[in-house]
Amino acid sequence: MISENSSLGQHTTTSTRLIQFPNAVTHGKHGALIDSPGIREFGLWHLSSQNILAGFPEFEEFYGLCQFRNCTHQHEKKCALRDAAIDGKILQRRLDSMNRLLNELNDAEKS
Repeated sequence: MISENSSLGQHTTTSTRLIQFPNAVTHGKHGALIDSPGIREFGLWHLSSQNILAGFPEFEEFYGLCQFRNCTHQHEKKCALRDAAIDGKILQRRLDSMNRLLNELNDAEKS
């Protein structure tokens, strides 16, 4: 539930629940959602960039196809992931999400 005053989420969950999505199979893996009270965000300090990349299995076929080996998938020309998003092969919002997570991880490593 979103508060009209603060535009932030209000805690309505009273106990932790694991919700399995058996029909949401991606590359042989099942999805799940944890609904937990009192958690608004998760930190990334325990993840590596490889862990984050692995969280986007639909991108795997495009990894390594960019013009530059150190492509950030944000502004470089001939980026396979950006091209795949433009062509509708992957979702732009998923690419944006991956880039946001990688940027947060990089910022955390710098501080």
